[in-house]
Amino acid sequence: MRGAHRTRLAVSAQDEERATAWLARHGLSDGAPLYGLHGGASFGPSKLWYPDRWAAVADELHRRHGGRTILFCGPGEEADVRAIAAAAKSPVASAADDPIDLRTLKAVMRRLALMVATDAGPRHMAVAFDVPCVALLGPTDPRFSNTNLQRSALVRIELPCSPCHEKACPLAGEAFHRCMRDISPALVLAAAERLLAA
Repeated sequence: MRGAHRTRLAVSAQDEERATAWLARHGLSDGAPLYGLHGGASFGPSKLWYPDRWAAVADELHRRHGGRTILFCGPGEEADVRAIAAAAKSPVASAADDPIDLRTLKAVMRRLALMVATDAGPRHMAVAFDVPCVALLGPTDPRFSNTNLQRSALVRIELPCSPCHEKACPLAGEAFHRCMRDISPALVLAAAERLLAA
């Protein structure tokens, strides 16, 4: 059931200044649309998608709409984010080697045209700022966070084993990690296009 409660986040003038400086360091101060990707999941590997697929989403957004993608990065997610950056053919700005603290992250995130994320904290931050957000749910039950979805699209694959809420997929062989493996870049991009069109 959709609730009426909405999280609100404050951004200070100092946060805005730091965000502007970070974006300028990465050549993102020309007013072109910004897309955010958060491919991390401190919960565990069951929520992770694949670097080449994140890169394909970034590349296609750039091809279709111009703009640039920012790869957000939490502590311990640096290797995953560097792998996405290495796979991308379009220009991306990575927070793996130029970290963004939480206060600055808020000010950067509220400037995004679109956020694409795993079911992790940055997804909810985007929603709080009313940024259109595509969330890849994988092993997560969508009923656990089904409020304020007016500008969100949930991408998940319905399987007999999901939602399992396991930190790591316990299955093997062809069944391994299908909840994320069967999510294609095309599915994610279709959800993104619906949000951008709205």
